[in-house]
Amino acid sequence: MNRMNLQQLKYVIAVAETKSITKAAGKLYISQPSLSNAIKDLETETGITLFVRSRSGVTLTKEGMEFLGYVRQVMQQFVPLFTAKPHAFLQKNHPLANKQKLRLSELEPYPRLNFVQGNYESSYYAEELFSTVPVDKEIRINDRGAIVNFMLGLNAYTISSGIFPKYLHGDNIIAVPLDESERMDIGYILPERQPLSELGATYIRELMKYAPTES
Repeated sequence: MNRMNLQQLKYVIAVAETKSITKAAGKLYISQPSLSNAIKDLETETGITLFVRSRSGVTLTKEGMEFLGYVRQVMQQFVPLFTAKPHAFLQKNHPLANKQKLRLSELEPYPRLNFVQGNYESSYYAEELFSTVPVDKEIRINDRGAIVNFMLGLNAYTISSGIFPKYLHGDNIIAVPLDESERMDIGYILPERQPLSELGATYIRELMKYAPTES
């Protein structure tokens, strides 16, 4: 599990703080069933029962308390840079390429590409937003160059921040905003008390050139 989906961690914190799926969903601006299912799926994926559910609300289990401590530690080490709207990357001649914005439902007929770090990576720690939403066609790839080739050859798509380096066939790939409420928090995590390296600082400066002017 090399990449964490920070949205999943925010879900756990919100439910733990409000002690209510309904209140947490309102705070997160998502539906109650979506949040409930996300928590259940995360419990299944991790093999941990995080919350005990009752008529009066939800409370953390012992394992849930330990997991929450880990989550808070990760979040405290997270340095936010900017918030971005999710975009679908498509090849420029894709049937949906002329759209000003897209809903997830419009992408359903096309293969979804997910980048993975290894054979045992969990979808809940994936890089792409909406990676846990079931689809009929999904291709999991551990080579970024191959992702571009699949987009060009199969009318496939992937979801990201909208930032795409030109050297990766940039003239042939377009980014179409998704008409969804979710947002992507872009940032980085460092081990405690470890300073950002000079190379890392250079990367951050270049990345910030692509930061959106509004979320």
